[in-house]
Amino acid sequence: MRKENEGVLKTPHVVVPNNPANYYCVGHDLVTLLVLPTLQLLGQGSLGDIHGGMSDFITHLLFWKDGTFEIWGLMPFRWLYHVYWPTQLLNCILMGKGWSRINVSTTKMFKC
Repeated sequence: MRKENEGVLKTPHVVVPNNPANYYCVGHDLVTLLVLPTLQLLGQGSLGDIHGGMSDFITHLLFWKDGTFEIWGLMPFRWLYHVYWPTQLLNCILMGKGWSRINVSTTKMFKC
């Protein structure tokens, strides 16, 4: 965006990090890289899909940064995966409601 200031056009500076970290969501990766390829093995999946997903999951776990996990502050991570999601899923089961998809990283559940 350009601003006009006393007849002179100025362009604002864009700040870019030198070394941005790769982020992932362990809950999302667990489902998309491990659970779904394993379930697809029953249909048209292959062992190669499971191996590739497992390899990606381990790479993320070891070298990437989870958005909610911090060793000095475990409460958000614990709350999200041990209280919030189990409560949401149990609530749907008890109320007899289904869901079409879940976005673990944004805590969105699309109920049917």
